[in-house]
Amino acid sequence: MKEFYPSRAFLREPQDQTTGSKAWVERSLLFYGIYPLIPQSPNSSIPQFGANRHRYYPKKLTHLKSKLRDLNRESFMRFELMFPDQIRHAIKEHWPVVLPLGVLEYHGEHSVMGVDTLLVVKTMELLEKEIDMIILPPFYYGAASYVVESPEDGKGSIHVPSEVLNTLGRHLFAGLLRTGFTNIHGFIHHQSENFIAGMPTDLAFKLAARQATFDFLEKQRGEDWWGRDEMENYYSDHEAQSDPFSWIRLHPLLNAEIQKEFPIDHTGKQEMSLMMAFCPDGVDMDKYKDDKWYSRSAIDANLAYGNAAKDKILKSVKMILSGG
Repeated sequence: MKEFYPSRAFLREPQDQTTGSKAWVERSLLFYGIYPLIPQSPNSSIPQFGANRHRYYPKKLTHLKSKLRDLNRESFMRFELMFPDQIRHAIKEHWPVVLPLGVLEYHGEHSVMGVDTLLVVKTMELLEKEIDMIILPPFYYGAASYVVESPEDGKGSIHVPSEVLNTLGRHLFAGLLRTGFTNIHGFIHHQSENFIAGMPTDLAFKLAARQATFDFLEKQRGEDWWGRDEMENYYSDHEAQSDPFSWIRLHPLLNAEIQKEFPIDHTGKQEMSLMMAFCPDGVDMDKYKDDKWYSRSAIDANLAYGNAAKDKILKSVKMILSGG
């Protein structure tokens, strides 16, 4: 098979020349020799083009390869931007599929509505650069409740009852299972201070996960699937989290250990410090008002505290998604 050598004219064709763009990186990779180009001039000590150019620019080539991987990863990780062949590849490789869950809720005058969801979203945006995974579009419309503030007077909280969430979650998880995903993870920060007992949003999705799994298995295997001999290792598989009911798992963004060190609050020191670390545009302490008991600790929020928690959160979530 004849080797293809792009011409110099190819390198001069109009392209997106924005520094750092995908087209710019691909053209730079061609120039620095990741692909065989026009053979070098025999009279030149440094090749004009060609497969040997990378010998003279090893650091540049490594940087460009890394940049291209990041650019490709950005569109490859988001479910809504994936092509079917990419989905099939992710299923084959057993990539984790992540559903960021949260609410839109009043967080005082000094912060934004989407705090609980944004913390999950920003966590995944950082980890997608390190882990092969799929991020589903985040779900903001959880059961915020109106126990903190009613939505009137521009307070903005949106509450969707848990029974509605359960129905939605059941259909959502059913679709993911039918697609072929069996490594699904939901992460939530809202009301996660007692995650084992649960609160309306996470309980609705936990139940939906179980219901969708039961429905899927019954359709695939029949009503007596659990009692068959091939399920004799069910309990040991459950311990190893390889049983069918581990196909969909729900997690608090902060595990119990992290919560002990950085206690959960509502728009106080912990949440506002986390926002400073993960999403600084979502907190403005100049707008802070000392009129609510639950937010008074926000005056002590600081970036160092937020970054300390952030490091532990990223490590914990990465371990979960990496199968650790």
